[in-house]
Amino acid sequence: MVFYPDNVPRRDRALQLQNDISVLQFGVQQARQDLDRADERMVPLINQVMAKNGLKTYDQLRDKLMSTLTDEQKKMYDALFESNKAWSFGTDSAIMAMSGLVLTTSIIRKTIDIGNVLRAVNIVSIFQGYGRAFITLVTEGWQAGVTAFKAVRAGIKAAVEGLEASSKAARYAATASRWLKTIAFLGLVADAFTLALDAYEQHKQRDELRKAIAQIYVSRISAQFFTDMCNSIKTWNGILMGYLVIAGSDSVDEATQSAADLIAKKYIEFVQKDWKDITAANALDKLVVLDKKRGSWTTEDPAYDDALKSAEEDIDIKMKQDTTPAPAPDTVTTNVAADEMVLESKVEVESESEKQLVQDLSVAEVAPAYLVAQPDPELRGVLKEHHHSVEKMHRMLSIAAKDFEPAPVEKIFNYLVYIQDLTAEDVVPVAAVL
Repeated sequence: MVFYPDNVPRRDRALQLQNDISVLQFGVQQARQDLDRADERMVPLINQVMAKNGLKTYDQLRDKLMSTLTDEQKKMYDALFESNKAWSFGTDSAIMAMSGLVLTTSIIRKTIDIGNVLRAVNIVSIFQGYGRAFITLVTEGWQAGVTAFKAVRAGIKAAVEGLEASSKAARYAATASRWLKTIAFLGLVADAFTLALDAYEQHKQRDELRKAIAQIYVSRISAQFFTDMCNSIKTWNGILMGYLVIAGSDSVDEATQSAADLIAKKYIEFVQKDWKDITAANALDKLVVLDKKRGSWTTEDPAYDDALKSAEEDIDIKMKQDTTPAPAPDTVTTNVAADEMVLESKVEVESESEKQLVQDLSVAEVAPAYLVAQPDPELRGVLKEHHHSVEKMHRMLSIAAKDFEPAPVEKIFNYLVYIQDLTAEDVVPVAAVL
């Protein structure tokens, strides 16, 4: 393939951005394994908690909760239940586990204000919905991803009614729309690299590469944003699992119960912190640091504010130009209002063949040009099964204590999901790292 000399750095930057997204996608594949494993591990723990409190079914658990809640609290819990039902098949383990948390912390132990717990679990529900939808998009393709995001959108209104920051959930929807929109462009970019760019004259080749850089740059922000969301869910699951292990134990002394209370309190704090911190701006900041560390060619990257606005509000990004005037303000259109999400692919293209490709992508089950990670024997290391143990976890804790450094909270609590036969005694030392 022939590239004009001054277009080589543009080509390399576009491919680098594209590769960054692929790396994030492989991480999402691992996240799916971790989340599925957490769901599987939580079911027996939830059953233990219910049995300890004389309950046999989730319906009994829900009835017991509802009998003790105020009207306002019932409204918040119903929002959690309805939003979860909108994007789940049946009653999944996440809502059951969070219901168990509400029961044991706020109704039985009365250690945490029930309003704070309900607000936190609604946030978790929102993250679970969008995180799972993103995982579906990456691992199962366009059509399945669109369906998943639509399901989340259908249930999100109920979930945010009890939250002060409902507009933030609406921005999640807008960011999701940006991802769904630009993933189609990624297919066009890959196709253009392999089939068309070497045939373009110099200025056309330059313009296409600039277009690729602008679009993939914004898409990378969305990929990082949803990856951060998935990583938070993994940590929350580990913390919740640690709590359920103690809450369902038959014999718990006061020291062990104090550790459980601390874990529950920190669970709420982690959720509130992530609700504040997981933003498109913070995702972009991480990527800017990454580019600086590796000395990336960023000369024609979109301006920071333009890229952030495009990622958050689904506004088409303006490409940097040397000689061509920027489009007039009225030519830049907004596809998503503050509280609405457009889930159709509407990609600005020039040629009739590209228009036809986008039309085909909108109805295809899985578009082969998408950057959807595929199974590959050479990539087994990325998706390898974890071999965690209580001994390894304790070594991590002791090393952190010896070096007087904070233990890696996320890594330790992700360990819990994979440790078999976890006991209350195993969990107590972990509470100290929170």
